[in-house]
Amino acid sequence: MVTTPETSAAPSTRRGRLPFAMAMGGGGAFGIAFHLGVTRALIDAGAPVHEGPMIGISAGAYAAAALATGVGLDEIARAWAHADRTKERGLVRAAKITEQIFGEARDARVTGVGTAGLLPVRVRVGGARHPLSDVVAAASSPVGLAHPHVIDGRPLYDAGMYFNTAADLAPAADVLLVLAPLARRVPGWQGPMWETRLRCEVGGWRLRHGGQVVVVRPAPEVRAAGGRSLREYMSMRRAPATYRAAYEQGQQLAPEVLRVLGRARATRARAAGTRDTRAYRGFRAAGTRDTRAYRGAGPWWGSSPC
Repeated sequence: MVTTPETSAAPSTRRGRLPFAMAMGGGGAFGIAFHLGVTRALIDAGAPVHEGPMIGISAGAYAAAALATGVGLDEIARAWAHADRTKERGLVRAAKITEQIFGEARDARVTGVGTAGLLPVRVRVGGARHPLSDVVAAASSPVGLAHPHVIDGRPLYDAGMYFNTAADLAPAADVLLVLAPLARRVPGWQGPMWETRLRCEVGGWRLRHGGQVVVVRPAPEVRAAGGRSLREYMSMRRAPATYRAAYEQGQQLAPEVLRVLGRARATRARAAGTRDTRAYRGFRAAGTRDTRAYRGAGPWWGSSPC
C-alpha cells in the first residue's frame, strides 16, 4: 500500500495544459524526509519530477523549495535545530528559519499554500513573486506554535490544520503526482481524517482537469522509520532514517511512474499529430511494469467523496 494510480480522462492538448505537475502534503520532519527521499529516487531513475510546477502545504512547501534550489535534508535539519532561538513571546518566527535555508532565492515552479488567519481559506504564495523563504514560511507557520507570516498585509498560517496536499489547486496537467505523507495508517486516530481530505483534494483536481493522478503514500517501512506517534513524526532525529526508507520506496515506484509518464507523452504526441515530445524531455518510459510497489494498494474509484 504505497500508491494508487488513477485515470479519469485522456490527457488533453489544449493550450496551457502542462505535461506534469506535483502536489506535496504536510507532515513535519517526516513529511520533508518522505518527499525528498521519494523524489530523489525518481530523479535518479530518470524522471525529473522537480522540473515541473510544485505546490505544497507545510512540509510539502519545504520540499518543493528544496528541490528547486538543491537544498538537502541536512541543511534543513541544521536550521531546525536552532528553531528555539527564533521564538518571540513563546512562538517561533518561521521566516527566521527559512531565510537561513533559502535566502533570497526565487523560483516560479514553487507555490506554497497557507490559510488566511484562522479561517479555512487557502491563499497561494508563488515563488515567482516572493522569495522562497516567504513562500515556505507562509505555508509552515502552525497555529499555536508559530506567529503568522505576513504576505501583502495578510497573516498566513500553515494550511495543514484544514487541508492535506492542496492537490485540487495544482495546475492542469497530463499527469499529477501527489505525495501524501499523512494518509491512512499514520499513527493515531487522524489517519482516516487525512485520507478523506486527500481523496477530496485529488477528486477535485480530477473533476476540474481530468488527466492521470498518481498518489504515493508512505510504505510500511517508511512509516516504521518515522516512529510510532505523530510527535516522533515531527522530530528531525528520525528524518535521516525516514529519508533512506523513502528513497527505497521511490526506487520501487520509479518503473511505474516512468511508464505512466511515457504513456502520457505518447498520448500527447498522438493528439498533436506529431512525434515531437520535447515537453517531456528527460522522461523515459520504463521497459517493464513493476507492480510490486502496489501490492495491497486497493484503488478507490469515482469522484470526490466530499
